[in-house]
Amino acid sequence: MNRTAIKNFAIWARRYLREQVKARAAQFGITHKSITEPQTVAGGLLVAGQTLNTTEARQYHQLRKRLEDLTLTSSQPQAIDALIDEIAYTWFNRFAALRFMEVNGYIGRVLSNSDPNLVDPDLLRDCDLNDNLAKRSRNTSLCTRTTYSSKL
Repeated sequence: MNRTAIKNFAIWARRYLREQVKARAAQFGITHKSITEPQTVAGGLLVAGQTLNTTEARQYHQLRKRLEDLTLTSSQPQAIDALIDEIAYTWFNRFAALRFMEVNGYIGRVLSNSDPNLVDPDLLRDCDLNDNLAKRSRNTSLCTRTTYSSKL
């Protein structure tokens, strides 16, 4: 087994996930320079030009609460870095766990593709299919299908 390749991939994945989380946080007005204060509007919360529904607003408040907790022990930029690291590591661990379960047959194909001619994982293809079906039936739920093996 080539452990150097695994190590290099893990380092790359960590950096990539950090960049993606940082970009997503910026969409919600959370940057090292400033944090945009949300405004309450009819039907939700307005954050950096985006209207969040009730569920998203609750999640945003949880995120801000965690950031406030981290700010108690460090400066705002350090707290934001810590929060970004925390989120990136959480997602990395989730992906690693999904891949482990997929390879060992605990779940069906999720992160790989059953068709060698396609690049996107089965999960994304299935999600797109379900979203198209949902639009046709005027159901707005997103990617609710999950396939589990009987081994779980």
